[in-house]
Amino acid sequence: MDKGIVCITGSQSCALMRIARIGRSLSAVHFYNGAAVPFDYRIHTVGDLHAEALLDMLHVDRQHPLEILVPSAKFRRDSAMIRSRVLSIPLPDGAFLELKPGADPAKRISLPQSIRILIESPPLALLQGARTIQRLISCQGGNRLNGILRLMEFADECCGWYSRDPKNPRSGSISYDQPHKCTRLTTPETMRAFVEEISNVDGVRLARIAARHAIDEAGSPMEAYINHALALPPRFGGLSMRKPLANQQLRVDEATHAKLKHHSLRPDLQWPEQHTLAEYLGDENHAGRPARIEDKDRMQDYMTASFAAFPLMYDDVRNATSLGQTAEMIARELMRRGAKEELYNVRKLLRDEEFRIRQRILVGALLPPITHYEDA
Repeated sequence: MDKGIVCITGSQSCALMRIARIGRSLSAVHFYNGAAVPFDYRIHTVGDLHAEALLDMLHVDRQHPLEILVPSAKFRRDSAMIRSRVLSIPLPDGAFLELKPGADPAKRISLPQSIRILIESPPLALLQGARTIQRLISCQGGNRLNGILRLMEFADECCGWYSRDPKNPRSGSISYDQPHKCTRLTTPETMRAFVEEISNVDGVRLARIAARHAIDEAGSPMEAYINHALALPPRFGGLSMRKPLANQQLRVDEATHAKLKHHSLRPDLQWPEQHTLAEYLGDENHAGRPARIEDKDRMQDYMTASFAAFPLMYDDVRNATSLGQTAEMIARELMRRGAKEELYNVRKLLRDEEFRIRQRILVGALLPPITHYEDA
């Protein structure tokens, strides 16, 4: 018997995507959608889903109805606990993911046998977020730059080595992938290709900007923030420095590699042509003696490999002033190692008050909330 299909959308879809990425209770696989929004018109109430555990996970009730995506207004099935959102445009393949049971037998939740439950893929979720932000800008006078930066933040997460809290993505705990086991569900290239195929949709230009500047393999929200603050174009509040690589393998010759204490080194930010890098030493992950020894050994390896290494902490990036000082410090070294005009360009921007306003918007949008630890 053919299964029915329902596609969950909005913040509930994003929450399920983050849960599925962790993979313990749910997982997600590609769903081929052709060019349409898949939807089964036989579904009228949340009871038709036979997915009580999933609904409980999303805290669905009358105040927080289940949000589902439908291909046209005639398929709306709004009720006390269902709210339909229409998306009628043709969609490239890769728009949806299908939920599957997770890998942990003790934590996986049961899914219905008669209904295929879909969520939006990261590229479609980015587009949907951009549509919402565009409408806020048009109807309520929202700040366009702040909206673009929020979209970049989401794109970075989807393309990085971390996932935000499904219940509280802004300030909740962060889940990090294990070394060499990235669980991300998309890449910047996939996001860019998807939104480039979409046209005549509110917010698509915002989505394209966010996808164009998504960071490939950022290791944390703080690393993504620093990367953007240094390298984004000035119109987005960045200092337009050379864009660093994020968490890419440090390349050295065999003789040098034999002298290193680490088999693999992946700096948070790296300018390989100038043999320069930066590492963010967060309070939580770098507190305590073992972590300090590890940081020390890594910095010594960078020196052995003839890389200029800048260890950064919260005080180095906590506001526009500290960002400017940090950028000048790194730019000075980049110029010493062959980059042209880097320091002069940074200083010129920092003297521009209009830029400083945009830079403060970037800090307000992207600087993660930080908890300090006594032994840090």
